[in-house]
Amino acid sequence: MITLYHFWESGNSREVRIVLAEKGLDFESKVLNVMKGETRTPEFLAMNPFGKVPVLVDGDLTIYESNIINSYLDEHYPDPPLMPEGAPDRARVRQVIHWANQHLHANLGPVLVESLLKPEPQRDKEMITRRTKAIERAVAELDKRFGSGPFLAGEFTLADAALAPHVTVLGLIGIEVGDRFPRFSAWVERLKARPSYTKSAGPEG
Repeated sequence: MITLYHFWESGNSREVRIVLAEKGLDFESKVLNVMKGETRTPEFLAMNPFGKVPVLVDGDLTIYESNIINSYLDEHYPDPPLMPEGAPDRARVRQVIHWANQHLHANLGPVLVESLLKPEPQRDKEMITRRTKAIERAVAELDKRFGSGPFLAGEFTLADAALAPHVTVLGLIGIEVGDRFPRFSAWVERLKARPSYTKSAGPEG
């Protein structure tokens, strides 16, 4: 039985829950409250010395970092596949994931924390403005990447799973893409329409 240590509000945790849902894999859910320091206990740090969720345990194997977990799941449980067949296309998927980590996720996380978890007088408004502009540039870049297929690499892949929890919450920090980026907006709606997106949501949806 697969065990997933996660936090419902963690976008990285949801990346893994999406892949588990796409694969139709059952798992034992171990929810840790990051805000209460439950990922800093000696028991958890023995699984992930960085003290972050998600962590996946499959038999004797323990893995952390969402992208590594999802690559493992796709290789070990290959049906249905979430990576293209050809090496060049697989490299492009990995490149998109790496790019998103550097340019989208790295800016979105701090803005979400600053905007949603801190009282308004304590917020670093300069940081929010600076990183919000970087997020908008990332959205513009993503809008250019779409070809003829419905998803980032044609069919749904690990790249879409890696970005879905993040691009679908931009409205929470006041980024409304609307008609400015029509391909991006249509892609986000397709992500939301997938059963795995609904199934991966937390108890409150």
